[in-house]
Amino acid sequence: MKRLLLILALAAMAILPAAAQKKAKFEFKEDRHNFGVFQRKDATQHCTFEFKNVGDAPLTIQRMTATCTCVEMEGPKKPVQPGKKGVIKVTYHGEKKQAGPFHKMITIISNAEQDLYRLHVEGKMEE
Repeated sequence: MKRLLLILALAAMAILPAAAQKKAKFEFKEDRHNFGVFQRKDATQHCTFEFKNVGDAPLTIQRMTATCTCVEMEGPKKPVQPGKKGVIKVTYHGEKKQAGPFHKMITIISNAEQDLYRLHVEGKMEE
């Protein structure tokens, strides 16, 4: 009987911390933005990606990187609380890029359940 109680107590101690662990979770309205066709004279393009933290812990963005230095990103400086919204602002600088189609990827590293998340910007710049 003591052995059974010990096994049950150990099992409960192993399960409870895992069940009690809270996680943040991204829910983006869109994870892709198409700037469409634009002229070189309008080479700087802007967009925003809105998201909501649908998890049960504050969401903290630790780092953002892009596949090109022509992409600038700015995200929330403070943690986004559960149920609250946040915005990631993206600027594409095409001034020194060749005309034509492009596709750039932004990688977000965070404390969310899915700790690596990718956003995409694309379009076509003409002369």
